[in-house]
Amino acid sequence: MNMEIKRELHRYLFLNTECLISIKHCEYLSDNNLEEEDEFGPLFDPDAIDNLTYIINKIPDLKIIITSSCRLNGWDWINKMWEKRNLPGKIYSITPEIGKIRYTNKINGEKRWSKLSYETRGLEIGEWLEQNVKDDINYFYAIIDDNYELSVRQLQYAIECEIYEWLDRKRADMIIEKLHLEYEEEIENNIINLDHVPLSNISPSRIHLCSNTRTRENKTKG
Repeated sequence: MNMEIKRELHRYLFLNTECLISIKHCEYLSDNNLEEEDEFGPLFDPDAIDNLTYIINKIPDLKIIITSSCRLNGWDWINKMWEKRNLPGKIYSITPEIGKIRYTNKINGEKRWSKLSYETRGLEIGEWLEQNVKDDINYFYAIIDDNYELSVRQLQYAIECEIYEWLDRKRADMIIEKLHLEYEEEIENNIINLDHVPLSNISPSRIHLCSNTRTRENKTKG
């Protein structure tokens, strides 16, 4: 008897808000003697906001997790900015902050605290997933960021957004693609359980984006 267990589906967008700022918009404000900042910092590009709205309209239950350094101002500060700037959707969470790590010299036993200089953003995202994502749910995530302090595995979920670029429509469509809107009906109707489908039964374009990768990895190792 083949019994299917209905599982939740979550979609997460790890958003660096600096990807909502563009040089183009900053230059426009400067050239026209308009305010370039408010109490929260540089103003976001309206085109980038429109594209964030476009993503949310496509995926209404999208959960936005802020990864940028402004999150260090605190949860209330982030939500106040979102509300005062009348930004689309709402903030679901923020990633934890990595402070310092301790290294141990295995020759002399000396211990040293040091700041982590590589893959910091990726470790913070990974820790958020570890703390907040249960093993019994299906999930997809995408990352949009202006730096690549990410693990090799996370890079396949990431969309690059350099300083002279921003969240344009092309990147918005790439985010939607990585969040796999086409699986919605299949999962909701329990037609497919991504954790139990052999990789050979999934098209090549979907293999690297299977949800709940930790569960799949554990089964593979076992």
